[in-house]
Amino acid sequence: MKRIAMVVAVAALAACGSSSSSTPATNDGSAAKAATFNYDTGQAASPTQTAVVDSAMSGLAALRSGGVATAPGDTGEITTGLLGSTGIDFSLPVNASQTAALQKVGQALTTSGSTYGFNDDSCVQVASDQSSVKFTNCTVTITNASTNTNLTGTVNGSFVLTAATDTLTWTLTVNVKGNDENLTGIDITYSRAGNLTVTASTVKGDFGQGLYGGLTHNGTAYTFSVGESVIIDLTYANGCVTSGTLEAKRVWATRPVGADASKLDLTDKAVKITWTGCGQANIQYSK
Repeated sequence: MKRIAMVVAVAALAACGSSSSSTPATNDGSAAKAATFNYDTGQAASPTQTAVVDSAMSGLAALRSGGVATAPGDTGEITTGLLGSTGIDFSLPVNASQTAALQKVGQALTTSGSTYGFNDDSCVQVASDQSSVKFTNCTVTITNASTNTNLTGTVNGSFVLTAATDTLTWTLTVNVKGNDENLTGIDITYSRAGNLTVTASTVKGDFGQGLYGGLTHNGTAYTFSVGESVIIDLTYANGCVTSGTLEAKRVWATRPVGADASKLDLTDKAVKITWTGCGQANIQYSK
């Protein structure tokens, strides 16, 4: 069974038997966006590294189609590809047999109907021209007596597409609270925010995500807060970036005490890529 984020990292958190009971900082990636890094002189980016961004570009470019406010690919597609994984899953997976809050968000963003699967679908407001979608305290409840699962996901936020300028602006928070098997006091929030202007040949703006909160495992409390940001100013053609820059950053605001470094990457880090042609770029690593 898949569980909410951080559950996948409980073994790493508990390995040293230490705990962190401080209140974690809220996080939507804005701290990562504001962070300043020093970079090395750089080297030629590998085909795999440029392909990470080319792949993401197809999703970002699709934001222009149809004039419908839809969710862009999350920051993690780029940050994980360029910075590596933190060891914590930003996507907040849940039990595969259940429908999750983020799945409901996806339904609301891609469905023209009024049934999205929240506990009360009236929490979703979709503009008549589908240029905006707003979520106000939309909830999903997940229960399973055999696993002592009792979780409630609450969604707030909005996606707004300004067709005249091809600009999409969004904020989204998904808070999950409750208990799951031997995890109690779960209170974890996944947050996304961004602003992108997409034309037929350019993508410019920034978008970020954060994961923060805490839980108790076998009587020991853990808290954490990590954010990521992507700042982008690129020109593309035929699905390939041809010029411009991209900076991806990850910053921890609250590190879980006692975490196993072999399973979690708790390093603040960043990369900056500058393109000179399709598949040709220089990548610089933070130092």
